[in-house]
Amino acid sequence: MTFKLPMFQSAVADKIQSRAKPIIDWTTADIIKWLKNIEMHGLIPVAANCCLDGRKLITSTVDQICASLDLDESEQEKFQKEIRWLKNREIKLEAANTLDIPDEFLCPITHEIMSEPVTCSDGFTYEKNAITEWFMSGKFTSPMTNEVLRNTDVTRNLKLRNEIYEFLDINEGEGV
Repeated sequence: MTFKLPMFQSAVADKIQSRAKPIIDWTTADIIKWLKNIEMHGLIPVAANCCLDGRKLITSTVDQICASLDLDESEQEKFQKEIRWLKNREIKLEAANTLDIPDEFLCPITHEIMSEPVTCSDGFTYEKNAITEWFMSGKFTSPMTNEVLRNTDVTRNLKLRNEIYEFLDINEGEGV
């Protein structure tokens, strides 16, 4: 039995996929948004002053970026992990199509592996951009149950995100 998304959900999924911007094209504003998402708020003013953009992020070494941002040791360790994931994410997400990916790693809206999983008030986890787009389009129901949601708050699902990262890292030699 094949599950097919309703027409509206398919349109939302297509819209989200087409909005994905390659990292090299990120502006400083995109970098700031990313820093907020990874909860490294202290780096935002420095990144803005350095005019850090996607091109610099991709073409510079992690050590060069860390030096320009004047990171302490703990910040540097976290930043290195996040930037390593970011640089490899696009490649890994495309290559992940050849793997048998656990269902819980796939967004119920886009049916793609999640990079920023968030849990909604319905108890289900979605890709952040997908559920945000869902709400912005005027839908205040669960994409899974179609019941009205108590609220539109989302919570980062760091446990799942780390499991996805680990899965992709372990399977790096198998097409990822």
